[in-house]
Amino acid sequence: MQDVEKQLQDMLKAYYDALDKGVEQALNSTMAQGLRMIQRTGGYNDLSGRYRRGFRVDLKKLRAGSRVGTLYNTRWALTHLLESGHEIRRTRNGPSYGRSAAFPHWDQTEQSMLAMYDRLIEDAVRNARG
Repeated sequence: MQDVEKQLQDMLKAYYDALDKGVEQALNSTMAQGLRMIQRTGGYNDLSGRYRRGFRVDLKKLRAGSRVGTLYNTRWALTHLLESGHEIRRTRNGPSYGRSAAFPHWDQTEQSMLAMYDRLIEDAVRNARG
């Protein structure tokens, strides 16, 4: 009876290890693809290139089996202005000359990353079953 219990534990551990590795690979590849995607999209003219070069990925392992990936830009204040547009003024409290065009680039990247992550997680579960 203990032999069956030991075999079952070994099978569950192998499944968990394969699934854990698959989830980690899914997160890593999704974040890398998202980084490449957001650096190429946008439609805005980044004259200095600092905004596009400012994108970073932060991967953290919180607890056993729990991982978090964050895609962000080091020039965070510019992100909101580009995404939403803003008023154009010559001085701080002067008259408004209109609004700048918005360049939504985060939403399409986020949706693509979520779809890719879902697909990769499903593949990881299928492959972990063996």
